[in-house]
Amino acid sequence: MAAKARAVGWILGVALLALVAGEWTASAPGQELPPGQPDEESVQVLIGPYLQSVARNEATVRWETAGPSTGRLAWGTNPECPRATEEPGESTRHEIRLTGLSPATRYWYRIADSTSSVAVPFTTERDRASPLRVVVYGDNRTGHEAHAQVVAGAAASEPDFVLNVGDLVESPSEALWRTFFAIEAPLISRVPLFPVLGNHEGDGDRYLQLFRRPDDGTGHGRYYSIRWGLVAVLALDTQQSVAPGSLQYAWVEQELAEIAAVPDIVFIFCVLHHGPYCAASGHGSNLDVRSYLVPLFERYGVDIVFSGHDHVYERSTVNGVKYVVTGAGGAPLHAAGHGWWTEVSASVYEYCVLDVKGGTLGFTAFDAETGAVVDGFQLAKRTNECAGDLGCSDLAPRECPPGEVGGYRCVATTCVWDCTQAPPPPRVRRRLQRAS
Repeated sequence: MAAKARAVGWILGVALLALVAGEWTASAPGQELPPGQPDEESVQVLIGPYLQSVARNEATVRWETAGPSTGRLAWGTNPECPRATEEPGESTRHEIRLTGLSPATRYWYRIADSTSSVAVPFTTERDRASPLRVVVYGDNRTGHEAHAQVVAGAAASEPDFVLNVGDLVESPSEALWRTFFAIEAPLISRVPLFPVLGNHEGDGDRYLQLFRRPDDGTGHGRYYSIRWGLVAVLALDTQQSVAPGSLQYAWVEQELAEIAAVPDIVFIFCVLHHGPYCAASGHGSNLDVRSYLVPLFERYGVDIVFSGHDHVYERSTVNGVKYVVTGAGGAPLHAAGHGWWTEVSASVYEYCVLDVKGGTLGFTAFDAETGAVVDGFQLAKRTNECAGDLGCSDLAPRECPPGEVGGYRCVATTCVWDCTQAPPPPRVRRRLQRAS
């Protein structure tokens, strides 16, 4: 508890600096500076750096500065960050995409030419047979101390990525966005954050500037999907229509149908701000989502639907689908309630941790202040069961990305098609022939 209190104090201190003074100082790079050698001209880093779009072979780093500068990132497989990548021109919004990375590998990065920037580690997407950990929370808003407690607990769990159910800020003011990113820094500088829009993000314009979402060709980035290992996630925008006939409804139905047909996807999650089942005192159930989207969730085998809007923890199971309200990430708490669907409810600041291994999923909700377990459950999929790798030998092989080789592995009694980086070709020794 003492270590956690120190972490929360440090996070809040950084957030206060962000709000009052504008955060860290970085230097605008010259054209040919080697990594780690600062330029004389300095600019303020107002937001970031933070990770976006981490995959097996790439990652994107974003940050914002007070004045225009040429963004330059030092990076590598050790804290010295011996490599450097530079943007083509000057901007206040910086984005550098690192490509050609190796899967399941730890890298380090920092803003180059900064006298105070420190190297931060991240790990590219692991192999499917490896354990996967996901953290979910939301409705952070104005409770900065509670928000910092949530972040400290979430960061200590060392997830692969984070989902946020919306209402990241109380209002889309620049000061509140900077505070949000400062509090989140110990977490989202190391793992990617995938949020959804809540009603407090306003029109969503600043949100869309800050977060890089996968390009699905529809929705203008307001809703999207990701696939990571054995998991698929649909991130929806309940600020827009979800009724049959809407673009979003058609996209959700098509996306779920495609995901359900992918044998490598074991668990399906949906994340949205307004949930279909909630008995709390704040807002209650969203009946549009219940009427229009719940039938799709049930038809296509969605495992867990995460929502916020009400500032409580609540868990329900309706027709085989788990519904989790995890909206107690910092906003003023609502009173927990109990509907006919409710299995567990609590009015505490909390965050959720999901552990996926093969066909098993372990779920735990933690009290952010005390670390106590609020709730927990297990899910298990009984498909392609096995007792060892030989039990998967009759299954048809599948494809792997270029540069990777695959094979089945028995993981937690489930056959998993696992792709790993192909080993380098053997070195061929050539025998020199003497001239006769």
